[in-house]
Amino acid sequence: MKDKFKEEMPKFYGAVVVGERGQIVIPAEARHDMEIISGDKLIILGGFHGTGLMIIKRETISELLSKSMEHMSLFESMLKEDDEPPK
Repeated sequence: MKDKFKEEMPKFYGAVVVGERGQIVIPAEARHDMEIISGDKLIILGGFHGTGLMIIKRETISELLSKSMEHMSLFESMLKEDDEPPK
């Protein structure tokens, strides 16, 4: 899989039509590129001010949160070290 967090220009995969039940079909090329397979859990997030939707794999959200927590722990320890009085 490509580096998920590498900065790239967004790719246009085409347009989809919302069906009567609110369903859409994710284009095959997008499913292939994002390694989305049948049974994968996807998270749907709303854009700022109702401007759009973002679809992301549940495992990716978990990875992002885990990495964020690691960074927060590091920052917290750095702040604690900074608060210690000089020796």
